[in-house]
Amino acid sequence: MLFGTQGRVSPLWLVGSWFIVEIAEMLISPIGLSITTKLAPNAYRSQMMSMWFLADATGQAINAQIVKFYSTGTEVPYFWSVGLVSIIFGLIMFLMVKRINVLMDGIK
Repeated sequence: MLFGTQGRVSPLWLVGSWFIVEIAEMLISPIGLSITTKLAPNAYRSQMMSMWFLADATGQAINAQIVKFYSTGTEVPYFWSVGLVSIIFGLIMFLMVKRINVLMDGIK
């Protein structure tokens, strides 16, 4: 938005964004699997872990469909909309923190 879509960008932005995604994956996956096994009933632990991985695969499938809307002509609106949806879902998750903490009462 500041420089338009015609300017050159350093490839270090790609490396930096990849680094952030990898660190986030290393932080989110173990925590998600841990919470999944702690919250699931004993009889359904393995199924819930499978659901965790299925949710990840579903997110990647949705992303594969959304990325089709990207082109050099729609670059700025594309990233604005992806960023806005991410912020909205982040706020929704933030609002769910109290409810999740109530559900996790007594789980360490």
